[in-house]
Amino acid sequence: MREKAAAVETIPAWTQLFRRVARSAVSTWKGVRLVWQADRLRASVLFVLYSLQAILGISAAYLSKLVIDALFYPSTVVLSPMIPAVAFVVVSLALDTLPVFIGSQQNLFTATLRAYIDTRLMEKANEIPDLGPFEDSGFHTKVRALSRPEQNSPKSPEQTSPFSPI
Repeated sequence: MREKAAAVETIPAWTQLFRRVARSAVSTWKGVRLVWQADRLRASVLFVLYSLQAILGISAAYLSKLVIDALFYPSTVVLSPMIPAVAFVVVSLALDTLPVFIGSQQNLFTATLRAYIDTRLMEKANEIPDLGPFEDSGFHTKVRALSRPEQNSPKSPEQTSPFSPI
């Protein structure tokens, strides 16, 4: 009987986990969609550059394995040992220079994304039918005063003391 009760208690934990994963997936999808809408070309370029960097990293590891095999086991090498060594140097140079390109593209894309978000915010703000009351500073002050009545009530001399609890 207790086993069933324990099983029933774990169900909410799984449902909470599922809900969190679902919310994360929705938020991720919205973020990707926002990035894609901001600048498709630059987003594609960054995706290609990051993918290339990952592939080159794996390639460098494999080429270093081929170079080590060629040095320690020369009888198993079909090609010249210089081919994997030169390929490793080329891949290493590409891996060293690729972050510079990625960084510049990332900075340009960040500026583009910020401009896109600012533009979207301004468009949404212009869709609000009447902002007149919010542009009047007196109205804003009255709204704040009414929303916090405890701050506007008269204070006793004990409350104005710097050592009294607020």
